[in-house]
Amino acid sequence: MPIYEYQCPKCGVFDKFLKLEKHASVIECPVCARYSTQVITAPLIVHVQPDCHYQSPIDGRPITNHKERIEDMARSGCIEYDPEMRKDADRRVKEAETALDRDIDTSVEREISNMSGAEVEMLGKALATSDLDTARL
Repeated sequence: MPIYEYQCPKCGVFDKFLKLEKHASVIECPVCARYSTQVITAPLIVHVQPDCHYQSPIDGRPITNHKERIEDMARSGCIEYDPEMRKDADRRVKEAETALDRDIDTSVEREISNMSGAEVEMLGKALATSDLDTARL
């Protein structure tokens, strides 16, 4: 439920918790019942620093607040972890694996094209035999 601030001509400024549907720009003062107008103010912004208590893995210093954590990370050349980093790393691994598979296929095709007909036939027989052995497992 939002907090609204109102100005009473007699009592001064007061806060009022109101549901959105009950909000009005003019309400009665809870003390003197005079009409009070809404005061537009900047919203309250609260930043809660995450709690941290650990020893720096680099130099063993105790880290007890967010500022010390940021300084320790800067000293050791680290950056704040972002869950999207995992997705980026997985994407790079997949791209590297795809490139490696493509390079292997290209190399195998090049080697087969350099073989004689007899060697290609022997390779075909060996592969067929190994497929049968694999199927038996």
